[in-house]
Amino acid sequence: MLSAPESVSPTAFARVLCRSKLIFSAPHDDELFAPHVRAASGLVGFPRLAGGRPELLAVVQDDQRSIAWIEFGADANLFESVPKMRVRASASDVQPLRFDDPSVSAKAYKMDLEAAVAYSESGISLDSFLAFGSGSTAKRTAILQVRNAADANLRSQRWVNAERWYQALRSETDFSGNELNLEGAALLDDRLYLFQRGNGAWPTPAELDQGALLPRNAMASFALPEVLRFLAAPEHAPVPSFQTIQPMELGHVAAETHLPYRSRETHDSRRAGRATHDSRRADRATQQSAETRRWSFADACAYQTQLWCLLCAEASANSYEDGEVLASGLGVLGADGALRAGVLVDETGQLLRAKLEGICPAEGAFGADFFAVSDPDDPLQASELFCLKLC
Repeated sequence: MLSAPESVSPTAFARVLCRSKLIFSAPHDDELFAPHVRAASGLVGFPRLAGGRPELLAVVQDDQRSIAWIEFGADANLFESVPKMRVRASASDVQPLRFDDPSVSAKAYKMDLEAAVAYSESGISLDSFLAFGSGSTAKRTAILQVRNAADANLRSQRWVNAERWYQALRSETDFSGNELNLEGAALLDDRLYLFQRGNGAWPTPAELDQGALLPRNAMASFALPEVLRFLAAPEHAPVPSFQTIQPMELGHVAAETHLPYRSRETHDSRRAGRATHDSRRADRATQQSAETRRWSFADACAYQTQLWCLLCAEASANSYEDGEVLASGLGVLGADGALRAGVLVDETGQLLRAKLEGICPAEGAFGADFFAVSDPDDPLQASELFCLKLC
C-alpha cells in the first residue's frame, strides 16, 4: 500500500480562486444538445507552445457523446468575475441523448467517459487525447481517440471498442477490486497511468466471510506505445500489459473533515452563517457508515514531473449510484510513492463540496495551478470550470 488509512488531511491543500458555469456560447447545430455542459467528467489542455499555458481545453461529458471546447479570450484575467472564454461543442458520430425529456435516464445508455489524457502524435507538443469509458458496465468499454485536437480544421475522432482490454483490467482484481470503475488517466514519461475508483458496493458480513472482494482504489501503468498499437487494431492487437499495479488505501472522511474548514482569518457574519449550515450538513454526513464515506480517486494529471490526483468522498452505495459529496480533495504522489493529500476549500475558505471529476495543469493561467471541472449529477444544471491554487 502506498498510503495509510486517513491519509487525506482535513487541512486545506488547494483553494478555489474563481469558477464559471460552462454555458455554450452559441446554440449547437443539433437542437438535442443541452445549452450547457451537463456532466463534465474529464479535462485536458492544449498549449500553443510545448510547456506553455493551455489556450484550449477539451471537456469530456460522461452522459453526452460530444466534446466541449473552451477557448480563452486574449484579454481574459482573473480579476473579472470569471475568465472570459468561449465554449462550443463538437459531436461524435453517435446520436446524443435527448435533453428535453428528463424521463429518459442517461445512465442506462451513456458511454460514461470518465477519464481523459492528452498525448502527442507529432512528438513535438500535446496535440491529441484519449477519453476512457469507466468500464463499470459492459456498455462502458469504449475509448474515444481524438487526433489533432488543437486544430479544428484537422481534428479527427474515432470510437474504439476496447472490450478486450477492459476484460483484462476487470480480471486483475489487484487493480479493479470488486467493481471496475476507471476515473482518472495521466501520462508521465511515456507511461499511461489509469486510476481505479474504489467506490464499489461494500460486501455484507456474510459475503466477507465467504472471501468477497472489497472495493479498491488503485493505480496501474502501461507503456503508451503498446496502448496506441492496441487502439489501432483492437480486434487482434495484443492487449496492453500491466507494467505496475499499486493499490492505495485512502481511508474515509475523518470526523474533523466534516467541520467547516477554518483559516486563520476572522470569519464575518456571512461566513459564520454558512458555517452553521455546513455544520448541520456535517452532522447528517457523520451518520453515514465509514464504508459510504470512503475517499476515492476522481481524476489525475501530470504536473511538474509528478502525478496529481483529484479525490472525492461521495456517500454512494456503489459505483453506479450517485450520492452526496462530503468533501473533495487533491493529492500528489512523491518520488517515494507516498501520497500527500488534503481537502479543497472554496473561495470563502469553506470545505468544497462540488464533485470535481476532471483536472489538468493551468501552468499559471489566471494565477492558477490547475483547472478543474465539476459534474453536478443533474442534467438541468451546468457544470463549472474551476481555477485552483495550491495552498
